[in-house]
Amino acid sequence: MNRPRSLLTAGVCLAALTATANAWAQVNIAIVPGGADPGRTEKRFEQPRKPQSVIEPQAPEIDEQMPPDQSDKIRLTLNGVSIEGATVFPVEDLSAFHADKLGKEVSLTEVYKVADEITAKYRNAGFILSKAIVPPQRISGGQITIRVVEGFVNEVLIEGEANGRADLFHEWGERIKESKPLDNKVLERYSLLANDLPGIKAKAVLRPSKTTPGASDVVFVIEHKYLELSASFDNRGTKTSGPREYTLGAGLNSILGLYEKTSVSWINTTEQSELRYLAIQHDEVLNSEGTKLTLSGNRSRGEPGESLRDLEQRSRNVTLSAALSHPLIRTRTENFSLSTGFTSRDSRSEQLGQVSSSDHTRAFKIGGSYDFSDSWDGVNLFALDLYRGIDGLGATRYEYGLKSRARGRADFTKLTLDASRTQQLPNQFALIIGMTGQWSANALLSSEEFGYGGSQYGRAYDSSEITGDKASPESWSSSTPTRSRISG
Repeated sequence: MNRPRSLLTAGVCLAALTATANAWAQVNIAIVPGGADPGRTEKRFEQPRKPQSVIEPQAPEIDEQMPPDQSDKIRLTLNGVSIEGATVFPVEDLSAFHADKLGKEVSLTEVYKVADEITAKYRNAGFILSKAIVPPQRISGGQITIRVVEGFVNEVLIEGEANGRADLFHEWGERIKESKPLDNKVLERYSLLANDLPGIKAKAVLRPSKTTPGASDVVFVIEHKYLELSASFDNRGTKTSGPREYTLGAGLNSILGLYEKTSVSWINTTEQSELRYLAIQHDEVLNSEGTKLTLSGNRSRGEPGESLRDLEQRSRNVTLSAALSHPLIRTRTENFSLSTGFTSRDSRSEQLGQVSSSDHTRAFKIGGSYDFSDSWDGVNLFALDLYRGIDGLGATRYEYGLKSRARGRADFTKLTLDASRTQQLPNQFALIIGMTGQWSANALLSSEEFGYGGSQYGRAYDSSEITGDKASPESWSSSTPTRSRISG
């Protein structure tokens, strides 16, 4: 009789111990901070978006036509003005500058002022090489002739080595030459696209044509920088991976002569086993309109310290991405680009030799970025991205029991928003105000959640110390949050 009772008691104790062990394991898995989750490691090193717009655009200056000496003393009754050479604007529009002077006595200086006003109209519309002049003439019956010279580019020249992609500069040159009269938006777009090439410092210089009167030549002045090296040390790591960490980086520009860039970054904590992170990225311009291909990948491994050391946590992550971007608008004061891409991410954690979580996500992205400068000495940036995960290509199934989040889905839909303003202050100081947020239609896996804390927002907290499916941080001043709300 005692034997069955003893067996029953032993069974109850064993069940209790098993339940306790399971609960202990679940608690310890649950308390793993977001910064120690392998799927979120790369977010710790993401750089903030930077606007391309500048506050003071640089436009070529054109010499004004000076009136002759004593022009104030030369007076006539203005009976008519003949405007020659204008094709961009109707003559009726240009005649508005002298309509109030017809039949009145005016000085020759006022006639030149009419020409200057026509020149200003062209320039304000972006035709920077066009101008109106008062040509030498014999004035008879109060009739004046004003000639409009609609300037264009005759030749595009290259100073410096164009490497294996000289065709890009020739195509840009043809686009500029086709703009007759020259529109500054065309010149600005292609000169900026040239300067956007990796490892290139390019500027477009206007010079009077030596062979064609009224025309100019554009000279692309090119300088190369083939190698970029960087090293840094900081204490922005997390308690479990860091906080002291160092970064080594190298960028190879146009080694293949294609104006491509391949960059490599290695990040390690001073406690070397806590985090080892390797990232590689390749950027290449595909055409003369600035379409860019970006291939990137990163791999991380870590054995987090602090409270996770006793759990013998081991983590690893591999992320591969491919993206295309295209600038629809590219000027010094306004930029708008669209992008699309695909990302594959595989992350895995172990505790006490057992798999504690394993995620596999496959997601498409489409997004846009818009920035512009304004008259208040500020630059504004807005970026919106839509992500859609799929449940194929090896992605985690919903019913899988070792997901990082029990309700998380690999076939998710989420929307992210970033906005910022850089306000110039006296003495070369600047104030940066930013906000970011995320909305999701589904419960997310850890790698797709919004994370609060880190080098950009919530600097008093470790990276991703607080995570959730949705977030609406309303405002930041100098990258410091004043209010936020996160829900998961």
